[in-house]
Amino acid sequence: MEAIHVKNLKRKFKIILLSTLDLGLLMGYLSLITRNVVLLNNTVYFLLLLFSGANVALETLPEWMQSISRLLPLTRGIESARDLIGEAGLSDVMNILYVEILSEMIFILPGYFLFRFIESQAKKMRTLEIF
Repeated sequence: MEAIHVKNLKRKFKIILLSTLDLGLLMGYLSLITRNVVLLNNTVYFLLLLFSGANVALETLPEWMQSISRLLPLTRGIESARDLIGEAGLSDVMNILYVEILSEMIFILPGYFLFRFIESQAKKMRTLEIF
């Protein structure tokens, strides 16, 4: 693999990392108000494996599952990483990159307010100090 493709892959990986960070933060928020964190995390983990295209090709999924898959940042990350490894240039995956940046900018502010709300609920329910 050429050095230019490795550099592009690293750049794309950083953007996908930020996008999937939102999902991790959401799981952290929900762990503040639930007692069974392991069940919640495992459920989301297996749904991600099914819907993201990591283990099952998206083309083999039913249409409704494919539409859900397109909403996940992990799906777009896997798709663009495969393209970059397959000798595509950064310009070939720029549309996916722009969608990732846009989705990150859209979800960051509601995510912050959701955190503040769930934190106040956890204080009221006295579940903040369970762990």
